[in-house]
Amino acid sequence: MEKMEKEKQSVRSMAAGISLIGVAQAAKTENSSYVKVLWGFLTVIAIAVLLFHLSFLFAKYRKYSKHADINIGFSHLDFPAVTVCNVNIMRKSMVKHSSKEMQVFVSSLNTQDWVAKAANSSSTTSTTGAKSIVKRAADTANTDPYNSTYNGTITTFTAYATFTTEATSTTEAIYYDTANDYNDDYGPSFASQMNEYYDEYVIRQKMLKSFLDSFDNGFDLPQDTYEDLFYKSYNNDSWEAVSNRSTIATLVENFKHYYSLMNITQQKNVSHQVRDMFRQCSFSTRTCENSYKQTTNSEFGNCYTIEDSRYISKKSGPAGGLELILFLENDEYLPLVTSGRGAHVIIHDRNTVPLPDDEGIAIPVGQQTMIGLKETNISRLGGHYIACKDVDTFYSTYGVSYTRNLCQKMCLLRKIYEKCQCLDTHYNYINILMKFVDNRTCLTQDEVHCLAEIKDTFVGDDEGCGCYSPCSEKVYDAYISSRQWPNDDIAEVLIQDVCSSKPNVCSTLKSKTNVEKRESFLKLNIYYRDLNFQEMKEESDYDKYQLMSDFGGTIGLWLGLSILSAFEIVQLFLGAYCILLKKADNRREKKRESKKKVVAETSA
Repeated sequence: MEKMEKEKQSVRSMAAGISLIGVAQAAKTENSSYVKVLWGFLTVIAIAVLLFHLSFLFAKYRKYSKHADINIGFSHLDFPAVTVCNVNIMRKSMVKHSSKEMQVFVSSLNTQDWVAKAANSSSTTSTTGAKSIVKRAADTANTDPYNSTYNGTITTFTAYATFTTEATSTTEAIYYDTANDYNDDYGPSFASQMNEYYDEYVIRQKMLKSFLDSFDNGFDLPQDTYEDLFYKSYNNDSWEAVSNRSTIATLVENFKHYYSLMNITQQKNVSHQVRDMFRQCSFSTRTCENSYKQTTNSEFGNCYTIEDSRYISKKSGPAGGLELILFLENDEYLPLVTSGRGAHVIIHDRNTVPLPDDEGIAIPVGQQTMIGLKETNISRLGGHYIACKDVDTFYSTYGVSYTRNLCQKMCLLRKIYEKCQCLDTHYNYINILMKFVDNRTCLTQDEVHCLAEIKDTFVGDDEGCGCYSPCSEKVYDAYISSRQWPNDDIAEVLIQDVCSSKPNVCSTLKSKTNVEKRESFLKLNIYYRDLNFQEMKEESDYDKYQLMSDFGGTIGLWLGLSILSAFEIVQLFLGAYCILLKKADNRREKKRESKKKVVAETSA
């Protein structure tokens, strides 16, 4: 018993010396039970307030609020990639080498006729509802557009296609490597599939929601065929279902549709070529090497990306940047399809895919356009602080750097491929990047309706695409100015340069007026305004280290504890636990002794 009392006294001594003030004061008080109860009550209240305070701290931490720290740095800067497109998709002289349906379509483009048609359509706007809009394509005149607009034959072989153009009394063979291209979606003989083409044409037109209402040469179609396709995509409450498209917009959209149906090699061959368009290219006053990356799209045709890891700006201003002189080949522009002249320029980070239909700057002809850049490096926290995308996995999969716009485009095309089992050829350059096994174009009624429905309802981030902003990226702010360029003397020098490489267009160029000569060229300077850059880095407003600090301060405030106090409490509980164990052992020992005593008395 004495040993037990000593252990109890030892525990009381530890409790009296513990950093937990309420417990210590209660242990020190020996004569007044009221004081012990008071200290116990105060300790319970302090613990309750402590728990409330801690819940507030954890709630604050779980908000994951953040702010952006902006710093200015100075150094030599990597020059971004620059992608340049001619706004004219296809060269007029190369129409004869395009697909048959494209040739038929372009042959109908008479400017005077279309001006009259546009004026007539604007004065006779229909408001009869969605169903009547759909029927217009099926109600056109029953005439064959091929009888009067084109007289030619086409024969397709495995490795190449030969076009014979009887109208010009010449035969030209264009060879295509079709092994790795998307095939034309029409079989060995174009004439044998004429009737099928009619249906395919209408399906694609309805998918694009564009109808050539004033097309002189209509199509012989059954009235009810595919009548409801467009109507199913929109209800009567939607403005798209009851509104007509403008004539010119319809025309351009149809042209892009035909262009997208050609195989990749055809698309590249009929569009503007880098050797013709780029008359001068220099970086930091030194001539560019032939390091152009070519991409082709249905918005601008061929686009050329200037990108080199050795391009580093060591000084600010035009002398430290990229300078381009472009020859626009204005005589190659298609009437009506191309509504203006100039170039389209996208400035983007290295090794990213340009998306000219979503981004870029319009560059006019006859001017020198100066684009001064300001670089900003953005670092995002990711994780709980609004998700961001780690770009390394994306790069290892596709071989290009991640951008949010590209991710959304790929997500859309993947959904079309998975649900419709076919491809949207308007994004062939992305289809190739994604390496789809089946490269069949969406053409049947069900396929095109499926494609149109996905496009109309696709909203990007809400589709489970995971297209978050990258965790780190470079963005470029552009400051644009321009002036008239070139003067008459420089224009003559440029004309002579073109004549030296393209003698077939020399006489036409020299016969132009001075204004027309100037408007055949443009000059583009892209440079850093200065060699400082912004670093925008996200930082947590309340991170785990601040939480730990406040946690310790709160416990110290309400209970007077520290980290070491925790070990004191553990020691106190272990001492109390040992005493309880010994009490239990003593009770068991007493029971055994009492049983022995009873047995001894009984036997006696």
